[in-house]
Amino acid sequence: MEATSTLFKQLLENVKKYIEKNYLPEPFRTFNQASMRRMDDMAASMAMPESSVDRGSKLLPSFEPKSFSRALFDLIDARDLTDVAVYKKAGIDRRLFAKIRSDNYTPGKETVFRLILALELSLPEAKELLEFAGFSFSRASKLDLVVKYCVETKHYDLAVVNELLFSNDLPILEY
Repeated sequence: MEATSTLFKQLLENVKKYIEKNYLPEPFRTFNQASMRRMDDMAASMAMPESSVDRGSKLLPSFEPKSFSRALFDLIDARDLTDVAVYKKAGIDRRLFAKIRSDNYTPGKETVFRLILALELSLPEAKELLEFAGFSFSRASKLDLVVKYCVETKHYDLAVVNELLFSNDLPILEY
């Protein structure tokens, strides 16, 4: 039991260092949002007029965006997992998981985090799944940084992640 306690203390210390190194407080976040808006405005002013794009062209591939649901179930299938195994490991009830199966449902960020941990996704896969739900890891959120650290270091156990969150006075990923 002593070894487990020591390992957790070391993990907790590493998480605290990671947060210290990567956390961007509010003033930086505001600056970055303003900069992004200016860049978006510049990009829009340089964009090609809509009328100059030939929508019937055979050269442009047809692009049908994938839904969060499709992306999630592709990952589940690729790992040869069952839906039941995933939603149980993620601490999600069957009814919510049935809603997620619908292309019209977008889960909350914490639900996506639980699915990322349950599927044991790599960081690029986790970022992509978050994007399908309209989210990203934020350097302005300590909760996001803890989850990102756990994904980067392959600590996928939801109980351990929740203990790290709790130990940092952050809300846990509810079961």
